[in-house]
Amino acid sequence: MQRNILVYHAVTGCETVSQPSGNGKKTTWKVFQQHGAFLDDLGRGTLSESTIRSVEEFFCRIYSPASDETNINDVRYSMFQKGTKDQEKLPPSRKCLEQHIKRAYHQAQVWFQADVPIPEIESPIGSGWYEDATRRLHPHVSVYDPLPNEFTDIVCCKCKNCATSRCSCRAKNLKCIAACTCNNGVCHNPYSVAIETDSE
Repeated sequence: MQRNILVYHAVTGCETVSQPSGNGKKTTWKVFQQHGAFLDDLGRGTLSESTIRSVEEFFCRIYSPASDETNINDVRYSMFQKGTKDQEKLPPSRKCLEQHIKRAYHQAQVWFQADVPIPEIESPIGSGWYEDATRRLHPHVSVYDPLPNEFTDIVCCKCKNCATSRCSCRAKNLKCIAACTCNNGVCHNPYSVAIETDSE
């Protein structure tokens, strides 16, 4: 814990790096106590893919403590499927998290060399930051859109079994999808049944 305390502070939110949405220091500290070793290499040496994967696993523990999942996109999908539709409560996508890790890596590098007269620190540009026309730095959030445009009109129901016309999918003559809560049980949406029967 002593080895990684600065890295922990950088990756879970500091003056230059945002905190994981919906998870402050109190929540993340418990994860750090159990899984601090995932942060061992961040800020030391070059930022490798294996280091990014290790920090990604740390974030998986933040958002899904009881799971052994190592892919943040799978954790994100699982939370969405279980009913968390608010983007602010979902973990970041893999591409967003990668930019976040780059910013934390850069900040940790700065701190680790605070006592060095001439530190060797990479430029923040390309390390989760970009420069605008006025030479001001801005965080590079992601290389992709957070949600494809076609998903903005998705209909998903919150029914237990889709047995009545109050089911939003059924009312619009749509098949239930993985994000619908009925997928945790039995679905009586006739459009879902019809499509599944046809596909067989």
